[in-house]
Amino acid sequence: MSDKLIFTLMLGISVIGAYIGISGVSSALGASFDVGDLAPSLSSGASIGAGSGFLASAASVIGGASSHEASHFLISFDSLKNVHQATISAQEGGLRIYDVDVATHTAPETIIISTNKGLYYSNNTGLTWHIVTSAKGEINENSVILRVIPAENNAYIVSVFQNGIGSVYYTQDMFKTMKRLVYFTDEGVYDMALYGNTLYLGMSNGQLIQYDRTKETFTVVRTFPSPVVRFYDNGDGFFYAFLKSGTLMQAVGPMGDFGKIKVGGGWFSSGTIRNVGFASSGDMYVLGKDGVYKSENYGVTFDLIDNIPLLKKQIDALAVLGNTVYVISDGRMYVSSDSGKSWKLQDNIPLDFIVNQFYFLGGGRVILSE
Repeated sequence: MSDKLIFTLMLGISVIGAYIGISGVSSALGASFDVGDLAPSLSSGASIGAGSGFLASAASVIGGASSHEASHFLISFDSLKNVHQATISAQEGGLRIYDVDVATHTAPETIIISTNKGLYYSNNTGLTWHIVTSAKGEINENSVILRVIPAENNAYIVSVFQNGIGSVYYTQDMFKTMKRLVYFTDEGVYDMALYGNTLYLGMSNGQLIQYDRTKETFTVVRTFPSPVVRFYDNGDGFFYAFLKSGTLMQAVGPMGDFGKIKVGGGWFSSGTIRNVGFASSGDMYVLGKDGVYKSENYGVTFDLIDNIPLLKKQIDALAVLGNTVYVISDGRMYVSSDSGKSWKLQDNIPLDFIVNQFYFLGGGRVILSE
């Protein structure tokens, strides 16, 4: 074989090898935004990811979750009539909120904040904060705490991402001791919903997983084309999965057939929802690129709310509590207590603070994060 022919063959093999290597790296780094391909049923405690052909980098798992800058935030004790600046931690930069909860069984009630640098708690209504460290280190300052949900008997279920492993833990003593239920290699659990002994997991790879706590087994219910960042079950008979792509999916219960909620026309119908809120009346509100839309028929049709007296044509955040609707625009809060028919301006948000998320904690307490 001539040297020229050998060189040509080696060059071809190198090009093919380089292409495969580049494709593999691209798949790994972007996996949390694609569709997974796992076996339909797996035992609890099994490591999912390695060998599945679907791996995500730690950066993509953490970056895919819905989070907001958190070193400084706003807190209100009187249903947003007045707001005050507060600080969770003295850590410089990069501290982000993933979730805020209240432990109502403690005395006094404990506010719990999940961040990318650990789990923080306050037992004095948010004046001072302390970091949680579990007995065996499952939760510490290096843990990414993606979600905390209440379980029975003053227990909690916690989603943690640490050292490339996404784990779901169960605790009955305020995070001192942790029992691991399941774990996933290179994937994170962004949200969870508990129905009796059945736990539903929203995954960074777009999967909706059903976990049976009695049998300690789980099943992939379906796979969405984007990470599942939040579940909603507001008592209207529907179960909603909100995707990172901005798409809201609706089904009759977590095991139902999911359909896409379509809002308005043009680009907005393709799925660019930023915030979702449900009123006690059953009305649904969504914020997208064209503004705030309202549905009175569980998302079948929507109407644009075009009477908000905005000083600038921008809306940063939307939230609903009871039947009161809150809209943030350019440091100003607009409040409607009559389902969007009229609006009152509350100019009490610092101009340098861009609100992205509301967390209603009960008793008039609200946390606003960037």
